[in-house]
Amino acid sequence: MVNKLNISNINFIKKQKDRSKRCLEEYTKYNKKCLHCSSDIPFEKRMNKFCNSSCAASYNNKGKLRNKIYYDNLRKDNKNKIHLCICVTCNKKFESKNKKTKCCSKECKHIQMKNIIKDRLEREDRFKKYNVPITQVDEHHSLTKECSIWKIEKIIKKGDYLYCVIKNHPKKTSKDYVLLHRIIMENHIGRLLKSNEVVHHINGNKFDNRIENLQLMTHTEHTKFHLLERPKVFVLIKCPNCQKIFERKLRRAKPSLKLKKLMYCSKQCAAIFQYKLIHKETEEIKKSISENVIKIFRKFPDNTEQTLDS
Repeated sequence: MVNKLNISNINFIKKQKDRSKRCLEEYTKYNKKCLHCSSDIPFEKRMNKFCNSSCAASYNNKGKLRNKIYYDNLRKDNKNKIHLCICVTCNKKFESKNKKTKCCSKECKHIQMKNIIKDRLEREDRFKKYNVPITQVDEHHSLTKECSIWKIEKIIKKGDYLYCVIKNHPKKTSKDYVLLHRIIMENHIGRLLKSNEVVHHINGNKFDNRIENLQLMTHTEHTKFHLLERPKVFVLIKCPNCQKIFERKLRRAKPSLKLKKLMYCSKQCAAIFQYKLIHKETEEIKKSISENVIKIFRKFPDNTEQTLDS
């Protein structure tokens, strides 16, 4: 077995040597040359493009210089180029070196500037009626006598709220829609509402937009009011040691319910009952463990309760 293995190894080495000789003969016919100095690259470094690291560095630096010269020539050509443009005011065709020129002459440029200023003034005129500057729409400003009452053209039902069409309102949508309950409050107060102010419906009906049913609040007051209205979930627990019945929020009792742990009224009761579990196991202890959680219920602000499935 040993002789057979040795013979196979010797044959494999001979084949490799023959292969390498053939490669060398082929490589000598077509020698690879360095890109920088154009000298022959040896067979060992046949995968490289350069014969040396110094050749590679010098070639790369030359390449950077070549690129610089190329881009400089391009810039010069672009400067001399002439582009065809169309004037914005008179629609004439004219030639210029810059693509972005909009006007053919100074006169056309003055006319364009006047049109821009006109558009700006027309935009400001809408806000001058209400004595409201463009930058300070959200601030506390009183309405003028002319616009103390908004003229509602049309009322539209959209989702949970009623909208009205007012074309001159500064806080209108793209389709001239404004919330109806906000406009009724603005007419009642005689000023524009702030951005942090909210109109609350007292009876909860969002289609009932009478002034008696509307209440002006800030955003923080409105959120607090609705949080108090929400019901809270509690767990009614019976202490297994002292048999005391007490309530605990579900948020606090959730981890122990998941792990099926016992809940106590105090740490002292917990220590005493754990000692009893280790040393004694009676029917009373088993009964107290089964009666630990009495019920899970939801408590409303009217002190009404609703039991939930545990």
